[in-house]
Formats: sequence, structure tokens, C-alpha cells
Amino acid sequence: MLPTKITTLWQLWNTTFPIPLGQGEGAVRVWVVKFVEQVSFDFPGEGWGSKSNTLTSPVMGERLTQIEPFENASLPDPEIGKTKMTSWLMVNDISGMSPTPIMSNNPEQDTTNQIFRKVLAQNHIGGSHADTVHADSIPQTQLDRIESLITRLAYHLGVR
Repeated sequence: MLPTKITTLWQLWNTTFPIPLGQGEGAVRVWVVKFVEQVSFDFPGEGWGSKSNTLTSPVMGERLTQIEPFENASLPDPEIGKTKMTSWLMVNDISGMSPTPIMSNNPEQDTTNQIFRKVLAQNHIGGSHADTVHADSIPQTQLDRIESLITRLAYHLGVR
């Protein structure tokens, strides 16, 4: 399931930048890649990017991809099978006559053995939309992990 914060940002994206109908498959792919760049900007360090099937194939412009665990998000590109990778389809019929954004229940696919592609994090929406998309930006599981790391670091440093 696509995280709620990403679905919220996708809805804002579609309102701000409607899908470029009648401009061809390339324009729709660029539109989705720019959304992926926005996700990377809004949620840095969470492993958001795109994917390709092989080292020589182009980026899949209709998908949003995440690698896990998040601490592996800084691994060199491309990384194959080193960490779990999940992709979500964002647009139906991308090469057809009427590409349509998928607004809920985006199909999810395990793409672990494909190629993760980092994107340049960019704020295409501009301004402050933090209240809209960041309400749950740090899940409790990440906070627990951060607390655990701080506790272990303090122990190793002799800080009690």
C-alpha cells in the first residue's frame, strides 16, 4: 500500500500539475519523474526514486519506487538485489490514448532484483506545502529506530 503521505502529495501534484494529455507518452513519463523528484525532496533519506529493468534500459517513468531499509538509500546507483525494493504504478495506459493517474490503491510490485535509480530531489510545487504532506512524515518505527541508535551510541561513548 502506498503510504498516506505519498497519496496526499500525489493528490496535490495532480491538482497543481494536471496530467499532460495529448502530449505523448514522453511528456507523461517526464511528469511522473518530476513527481518522484518532488517525493524525494519532501521525504529525504527515505529511499524514494525510480527504477529500470536493466542497466541499459531507461527509467520506468510511470512508477514510484522505494528501497528499504531507509539507511541503504545512500548506496551507489545502481544497486541490484541489495535491499528490498517496491514500486507503485502511478499512471494507467501511459502509452495509450488516455493515460490516467491512479488516485488510490496504486498497484504495488516487488522489484527487488531490478535497478534502483536515484532522482534529483526538487521542489517543483514550490512554496510551503508541509502542512499538507508532512503530518505523518516520521513514522513511529523510524523514531524507535533513531532512539535505539542514539541509546547504543551513548553506551559506546560511555555517556550514561
